[in-house]
Amino acid sequence: MESTKISALLVLAMLALSSPTVVLAPTPSSDTCPIDTLKLGVCLDLLGNELHIGDASVKCCPLVEGIAGLTAAACLCTAIKAKVLNLALYVPLALQLLVNDCGCAVPPGYTCA
Repeated sequence: MESTKISALLVLAMLALSSPTVVLAPTPSSDTCPIDTLKLGVCLDLLGNELHIGDASVKCCPLVEGIAGLTAAACLCTAIKAKVLNLALYVPLALQLLVNDCGCAVPPGYTCA
């Protein structure tokens, strides 16, 4: 009976050691945006753009909802700096307004550079 237990454990150990290892893909850098920046143009409607079509937060916030705070801030920063729809904005304030409207927060120490 004891030899059966030892054999079973030995077989399990051999299976575990012979299984291929799983290599996880590296997480993306926080300074890149996984969202097409042009899609974030709808977010600029939240800042007072004259072309309001529906509620901008309904279109903007779902775009950044599934990503972490730092990445969301970087994405919005990129969209603002790209001056989508040719808006001239004070970038730090614009970023703060967008992030707050979507219920997020700009990470401490983050600067939109």
